[in-house]
Amino acid sequence: MTKRLLTITLAVILALGLIPMAVFAAHPEITTQLGPGLYLHDNAFYSKYAEGDINENFFVYTPNKDVTPYVVFGNDVSGAASFKYAFNLESENGVTILGGTNGDSFNMSIGVPIGIEIKDGIIKSSEHSSFEALGFFADGKAIIGDPGLSVHFTDESAGIAWENVNYNKGLSDGGGAVLFNDDFNTHNYASSSKESLNIIITKTGGAATANNTITGTVKEIKETEGRLELNEGEMVLSIYKTSYSDLQEQMARIAVGDKISVSFPISDAWKNITQAVGVKEALLDEGKTITFSDETRAPRTSVGIKKDGTLVLYTCDGRNAGGSMGLTLTELSRRMYQLGCFSAANLDGGASTQCFAVYPGDRTPTQVNIDSGNYLRSCANYIMFKNNLPSTGVIADIYVK
Repeated sequence: MTKRLLTITLAVILALGLIPMAVFAAHPEITTQLGPGLYLHDNAFYSKYAEGDINENFFVYTPNKDVTPYVVFGNDVSGAASFKYAFNLESENGVTILGGTNGDSFNMSIGVPIGIEIKDGIIKSSEHSSFEALGFFADGKAIIGDPGLSVHFTDESAGIAWENVNYNKGLSDGGGAVLFNDDFNTHNYASSSKESLNIIITKTGGAATANNTITGTVKEIKETEGRLELNEGEMVLSIYKTSYSDLQEQMARIAVGDKISVSFPISDAWKNITQAVGVKEALLDEGKTITFSDETRAPRTSVGIKKDGTLVLYTCDGRNAGGSMGLTLTELSRRMYQLGCFSAANLDGGASTQCFAVYPGDRTPTQVNIDSGNYLRSCANYIMFKNNLPSTGVIADIYVK
């Protein structure tokens, strides 16, 4: 009788559309408040497509001034770092992190993010022409779209006025010239087997912020084989000698003493963004799901925004991690829709997918998801949540495990 009653009840629920036909919760969802407006959800649901449970962990964040999203990476723009290493760097600087996930895809050989990177209003790396970005305002509100950032390099004496210059990206034969500063690393990661032409510029003013301009003077022109040191207060324009000959011919006109300007125009919608990372595929088109031809099932990290501004930062386990097979991009699109998002985008997934939280009463982060590899991959950047409230030493809440 009990089994029959349960069956009838489920049929009624499904008929009323209260639970999507493709999804059925396998166990009660566990929800933990990590800070004002920030909740961590630990859940599993049954997918008829995967023929099994999908383990998921996601943050739901209501924008507020007490807790704000925060872009975090290691010591430099290049060179991937683990979540805990990046967390500890921020802690040493007095920043209190409540949790987060991995962020943008990256060049795994040197750990450089594929897309844009903005931290505390400073543009750390230029955007990718094929992908959009996730940006955060100072009040915690989010935006997904095209920043419209174009890095301009000008040397009037040499007759050079370039737009869309690669800024703090990896050198390659097909990538043309790259402009570096010491945010990138202590060197430009040039290949030891390749020769490069390098214009070394002493900065004289300005900053790498939205719609601002850096000025400088050419200090030295140097041809090197292998890595070139990047010094504080300097920029370096580098190109491989095997790369575009027309660009090298233009760079050959640059002389010591030339006045240089580097500007960072960006779209009006993004001019007040304080934090940003690149994203991959769009998952929702104005609230509508998207069907993808790629049917690969994998661990996923994604981000979505509801119409009311609520942020969903999502991860699911995959590749049989903990029995979870993961989601295809089409299934991920549907899941973000089911969670109430109007816009959403895919982030780096696979072995990069990771979710950490600092539970109430703890001081260090705990990994919440189950990673799919034999080790936890270091990533180029992370999307974390920062607690802006000062410590009072007074108990505000009691958390019972």
